[in-house]
Amino acid sequence: MSARKIVGKIFQLGITAFCVYYTVSNINGSQLLVSLHNTQLPYIAAALLLFVLSQAVSSFRLYNIFRLFHCRISWQTNLKLYAAGLFYNFFLPGGVGGDAYKGYRLRQILAWPGKQILKMLFLDRAIGFGVLGVMIVVLDKAGMITPLFELRLFFGVVLAVAGYTITKYLFKSQHVYWLTFGFSVLAQLLQISAVILIIKGMGIQSSVGLMVWIFLISSAAGIISFAGIGVREFLFLSSASILELSGETSATVGLWISIIGAIVSFMGGFFILFPKRQQLESEVSLKAD
Repeated sequence: MSARKIVGKIFQLGITAFCVYYTVSNINGSQLLVSLHNTQLPYIAAALLLFVLSQAVSSFRLYNIFRLFHCRISWQTNLKLYAAGLFYNFFLPGGVGGDAYKGYRLRQILAWPGKQILKMLFLDRAIGFGVLGVMIVVLDKAGMITPLFELRLFFGVVLAVAGYTITKYLFKSQHVYWLTFGFSVLAQLLQISAVILIIKGMGIQSSVGLMVWIFLISSAAGIISFAGIGVREFLFLSSASILELSGETSATVGLWISIIGAIVSFMGGFFILFPKRQQLESEVSLKAD
């Protein structure tokens, strides 16, 4: 690992450590536990299911990128590989461990071209991140960009078209853009629905739209931290005053999201412990369409 990457990892861990320390230092632990205990678990179970579905949609987003680049792999194998990648993404700093794992498996076991793998994985992540940016702009309930929804929608369309233009002229891969964009939107809508269920399960009736927006911000900020841990709770805690909630209640929303994310990611650990379950060799065809 290069010195630059080492410094980057240290920075990410430092951000996580600071956010965790700040959050723990500014909340009452007993009240936080009460807030967790008072949450209606059926809502959490439903939110967990939606998060699982969102990751399934994201796996099909990557599957279609493979297909559109004429790299054939069964959807079952792709789902297993994606699930294993989620484990690495959550439990390794920077959120790129999963991409490295998927790249290794595809390159070393299936002998796919390394440059092609890198391009496909990068487009999957970049377009997904771009959709997150579009939704942050469009759903800006704080009015930090502009209070006019029509203007925010216009900016969102401009960002989406700019992403298509970059994909077309820089990567010569415009054929994957809009389908990948659509899968990303669907995955984000499922996660937003899950967050709304968490909020409802906690009995919170106000500022739902603003909390959804904070969730989107925290998802984007996860790139500078250890799987978003600490940053999400820090952002919700810091927003408690404008949400008109106690710090403990606000931080609990972020904590539930992190817990659900950890559960979903941990499920992928099954394919790390039992790699033969992926059956990459027997379920793929290396021939182009």
